[in-house]
Amino acid sequence: MWKDKLEKIKTEFEKDFGFIFNNPASDNEISKLEINFFKKFKVKLPSQYLEFLKYINGIEFDGFIIFSIDKDMLDNDINQQVKGIIDFNEILYENEFNKDYIFLADRDISWYVYNIKDKNFNILDKPSGEVMETYNDFYSILDSVLEEYIENNL
Repeated sequence: MWKDKLEKIKTEFEKDFGFIFNNPASDNEISKLEINFFKKFKVKLPSQYLEFLKYINGIEFDGFIIFSIDKDMLDNDINQQVKGIIDFNEILYENEFNKDYIFLADRDISWYVYNIKDKNFNILDKPSGEVMETYNDFYSILDSVLEEYIENNL
C-alpha cells in the first residue's frame, strides 16, 4: 500500500537528513483548490489526488514531484515548497495538446497525468508527450513510484 511505502521513505529522510515532509492539507485548503481549479480549467481534480493531499500536501524527493496546493490558497506555511498544481497546469496548458490532461506530478523524464477524456491515469514521456503507461487509478501510479524508490535506495 502506498501509505506504508511513503511512511518508510519519510522515516528514512527524517532519520538520515532531518528532513520533514509537508503536513496534510486542511479541508478548507482542499475546498479552495477544488473551486479555483474548476474556475480556471473547467474540470474537477481526481478524488484520489485530493485524498493524497489530505495525507501530505505535495512532495518532492529524488527528482519526483507531486504537486501541492498553490501557495495563495494555503492557510499555513508548509515545510517543503513544492510546485503548485494550478500554476504548473497553467504553464503547460499554453500548448493545446496538454489540455487533454491534468498534470499531477513530474519526474525527470515523465509527467504523471489524469487523462480527462479517457478517465484514467497516464505516465507521459516528456520530450514526445507519448503515453508510456496507463493506470486505472492514481494510487497505483503512486505505489509504483514509491516501490521503485525503495527498491533502489532503501
